[in-house]
Amino acid sequence: MAEKKRGLSRRSFIKGCVGGAVVGILGANTITAIDAFKPPERKVERKTSDAFVYYVSKEEKEEKELWFVEKDGQELKAEDFKVGDGASALWRGLPAIVIRFEPAKLNVKEGVDQGFIAFLGKCTHLCCVPNWHKAKPELDKIFCPCHAGIYDPFDVYEQQFTNEAGNVIKYMGPRVLSGPPPRGIPIIPVKIQDGKVIGLPLHLDWYEYCGVKV
Repeated sequence: MAEKKRGLSRRSFIKGCVGGAVVGILGANTITAIDAFKPPERKVERKTSDAFVYYVSKEEKEEKELWFVEKDGQELKAEDFKVGDGASALWRGLPAIVIRFEPAKLNVKEGVDQGFIAFLGKCTHLCCVPNWHKAKPELDKIFCPCHAGIYDPFDVYEQQFTNEAGNVIKYMGPRVLSGPPPRGIPIIPVKIQDGKVIGLPLHLDWYEYCGVKV
């Protein structure tokens, strides 16, 4: 009887080890998958200007398919963009999306300049990084690859959320067309100044979600 119990104990121990290893592997893969969509950790010194700076990930540099891949780290210039072009950028150390449209197609006039409009690059669902024409080049919409959230940059209107302090923050953001995002990502007001695309720090509380403190 004692031998049988020892055998069962050994089998239970082995099963436990194998199960733990499997859980560990699955957990590691899950963390890796989530990390792939985390916002870029590269930061821009806050003491610099509020000009947008091109951001290209390590993987994208290797692919060299983005039109702005060779401009990584440079300040965005209005002359770089054709109508319909969009770029991933950093603004005050935060991920952002900058797009140029025909001005007449935008339903907002404030916070845009010469057809340029910008958005914070943090999905309101799980804080992943949405993009313009990367994963879905055929789709003229902002797309978040984590869970297929889609935002309409042509339809920007007032929305709201409650921040960590319990304050209701009203902001301007695009309409959510599909997917799990509960609300639109906030715009970053822009101005073309000396040929550069500048983000105006007018509503910093709009961006304080996903643990961000501006």
